[in-house]
Amino acid sequence: VTLDFVIPQAGQTELAVFDLTGARVRTLARMDAASAGTHHLVWDLRHDDGDRVPNGLYFVRLHTPWGERTQRVSLVGR
Repeated sequence: VTLDFVIPQAGQTELAVFDLTGARVRTLARMDAASAGTHHLVWDLRHDDGDRVPNGLYFVRLHTPWGERTQRVSLVGR
């Protein structure tokens, strides 16, 4: 799964995946000084421990100094 996001200026950025219970599944990026502009990250559909995640609903959260944004991701029929 490719995740795209844009930040307006350089700054601290974290992109992480959570399950329905709110538990962190995977930290995809933690950047102290991400550059301004468009970023593309790939989630290999694995937990931080390397196991594949099951089908289901997940939440991808982008945290920056300018706020947070959360997007739902549905995994089905893999």
